Amino acid sequence: MPSPRVALLAVNPWNSPGPLQPFSYAAYRLLSVLTGQEIEAKVFDGRGLSLDEWQAQIEEFAPTVIGASAYVWSLPLFVPLLKALKEKDPRRLIVMGGPSARPAMLAQPPCTPLRGVVDVLVTGAGEGPIVDLARATGKNLADIPGILLPMGEGWAPTAHRHDAPFDSIRSPFMTDVAPPNVSAHLQTFTGCPMSCSFCAWGTDSGVSPHHSKEWLVEELRAFQRHGVQSVLSVDAALNLHPKAFTALYEAEAETGALRDLDFNTELYPSLVTEQMEEFLRHTRPEIAVGLQSYDTAVLKKNFRYFKEERFESLIERLASFGRVVVEIIAGLPEDNPENFRRTIERLRPLPCNIRIFYCLALPDGLMTRATPQMELRYDPLSLQVTSCKGWSTADLEAVKRWLDDEARASGGLVTAQWPLPVFERQEVGILGRVPEAPLWEISKLRSPEGRRG
Repeated sequence: MPSPRVALLAVNPWNSPGPLQPFSYAAYRLLSVLTGQEIEAKVFDGRGLSLDEWQAQIEEFAPTVIGASAYVWSLPLFVPLLKALKEKDPRRLIVMGGPSARPAMLAQPPCTPLRGVVDVLVTGAGEGPIVDLARATGKNLADIPGILLPMGEGWAPTAHRHDAPFDSIRSPFMTDVAPPNVSAHLQTFTGCPMSCSFCAWGTDSGVSPHHSKEWLVEELRAFQRHGVQSVLSVDAALNLHPKAFTALYEAEAETGALRDLDFNTELYPSLVTEQMEEFLRHTRPEIAVGLQSYDTAVLKKNFRYFKEERFESLIERLASFGRVVVEIIAGLPEDNPENFRRTIERLRPLPCNIRIFYCLALPDGLMTRATPQMELRYDPLSLQVTSCKGWSTADLEAVKRWLDDEARASGGLVTAQWPLPVFERQEVGILGRVPEAPLWEISKLRSPEGRRG
């Protein structure tokens, strides 16, 4: 029997001209875990490659297991690629994990070519299952807990998996497998305590695992060892897990690793404390604050809650020491064009940029959690909402054109949610291509050199 060799497939869709340089963090976390178990593994990032070039690189590695990190932007590329890899060698085990590795997503018509191709879905933490699957040669896959296996036209779960202690997972920076010249990705906890219907994070799963101060001290020391110049918080928001933030605050007090670094993070507006503001003041922060809409009735119908009191004074305070971006969504069910524009008008006087995402029907989000009253329709591959309660197709097209004009007039950004260079942008809903997800930024701030917006 050949020794296990795991090819980890990912697509890094971001192209940031400034200090923020994201990478395919989830794939490199798996690489870190496999390397620690002395299992040969390699990340194959398809950015900039044709499907033929990508496949040739993977074939040369001769993997026994292929793990695909599936997101909205990467799944359309995986459909033809995984089909070709399976046809080349049907003995390979093909595993799909990530936010788009969901039965509901694979049931969408463009994904039907993956039937009989994907052998395993991992919908939870992948670090434990990938090790078991790499070593599963000749083993009954049904004996491996924490995975989904094909059954008829659907998927059946195996036994519940008790995950290893969160602190036992070594990060890509700790194990020195992170790619060079990237931003450090900082994770302090998993999941999200909220259940917003428009967000794939929101499962209201209760208390989630978080890293200890000791683990975070080691992680911050690893950032220093790698000489990182910018840090991206990949938590749902910096302030959604008080115990995790306390551990980070204490670890930073001991290391000073984040002092004067570019620090990109999300904050939930109603839970910001003086201690959090103090923490951010000694970094060079870009602070994204998720608002989505000023209309509390719209938010409530989407299982999002917002206290308007003190919101504007919070933005004023944060803007006194950081670059603030307030995030809203165009096309949110139960909203409407007039209401949406009122939200923008209320934000204009504040010292922040306004970042507008276009509403997507994400797996674990609106795809499966929209109510019938939302009258939701969406493209089955790009997941762009095409109409819903409050928004006709014509309304959505009109607001896109209006946002194009508003963003350009402000000197802001008209791009895609994962901002590929113009020459790499592809059409919506085409297999083998990265689909667009429109994004706009109405700019009122003078940006530091090299930064977006």
